[in-house]
Amino acid sequence: MATGRAPHGLGCVPTDPERVEAILTALNPTPEFASDARTAALSCIQRLAADARSGELTECSALLTHVRSRLDALDPKALVPGGGLAGLFNGPGKRLRRFRGAFADAGRAVADTAAELSERMAAVERRHRVLEHLIDDSRKSLAELGDHIAAARLWLDKQALPEAPADGGAAVDPHAGFRAHIDGLAETLAAGVRQLPLVRAIQNTEARTLDQMRRAVDGLDAWRHGWTSGLGLEGRKPRKIRPDAVALWRERENASGALAAADSHVAESRARRSDVERRLEAILHH
Repeated sequence: MATGRAPHGLGCVPTDPERVEAILTALNPTPEFASDARTAALSCIQRLAADARSGELTECSALLTHVRSRLDALDPKALVPGGGLAGLFNGPGKRLRRFRGAFADAGRAVADTAAELSERMAAVERRHRVLEHLIDDSRKSLAELGDHIAAARLWLDKQALPEAPADGGAAVDPHAGFRAHIDGLAETLAAGVRQLPLVRAIQNTEARTLDQMRRAVDGLDAWRHGWTSGLGLEGRKPRKIRPDAVALWRERENASGALAAADSHVAESRARRSDVERRLEAILHH
């Protein structure tokens, strides 16, 4: 039967009264107590800290900057006839052919970059799935360590207090070493408990960034389709068309704006990650 004094939990780690009672029944107050539980918890703490680190978003920032520069270099004003003699020798047909060529070249580069961004996003999502499993493993290992600590504290509470010596000196606690050992286990538990919300904060920040990056990639796709149609390139052969420079400009600005928003989120996520990684490192070396 589980004892009524078993605590409800240590930090955010709930205890299992039946598990605590089982540990208490077989408890041997030695320095080896809970060594397996502590080793498992430390392994999870270290693995979680290592897997939480990532450089994918740093690479994404460079890609976003590159693709935005390619978009901004395509100015629909080039389709508008210029004044003076230059305009006489630069008819709409020539302007359209040159602009179509520039769009085809930039479009291939944009498509390649969009594919790279999608690969980086997929890598972040895969890492998040790994982190989910590691978080679950860490919670289980911390719960097991917490049950051992709870059982040890119950055992210590049941021990008779040492009697003060007749000469008035301080009483000697025969279990002082074991108490110190349990305090050390509690520090490991506390480190793991502090780590979990930090890793979750990284995931949440990156999840918001991924949403913005998906919008940016979708915006690039919409821009390519819009300009393909707007420049008369959707068929087998280019069709005769008088492009709407204003509509083309608007589509480019929409895509460029989505890229800028994604880049801003990447920068925010990187700053947040840097702060969290510093705090994770402090936990590991506490």
